Amino acid sequence: MREIHLYQWDDRLIWCPSQCYYYFKDKEGNIKCIYLRWRHNDPWTAEIAPLNEKLEFDFNASWENLNPPFFKNSELDQLKEWCLKQSKVKDMLQTKS
Repeated sequence: MREIHLYQWDDRLIWCPSQCYYYFKDKEGNIKCIYLRWRHNDPWTAEIAPLNEKLEFDFNASWENLNPPFFKNSELDQLKEWCLKQSKVKDMLQTKS
């Protein structure tokens, strides 16, 4: 099982194609990920991805598109803030203990 850090952004794969991750527990205790991706051209995409028991993306489960407005490559920090403010994300987030 790989190591992840909950409730903080992981920017280790920031180069093209750029990817950022934010792992969190939902209210049922399941670990999910806000997955940001920039594919060599604008805009960024943002999805909520469920993880399997090995803490890898579960491609057999439904992913939820956050449908962000247009963010350029240079606007990553604004996108991160936008994602965490979305009601569907807030409703899923388990209170940090």
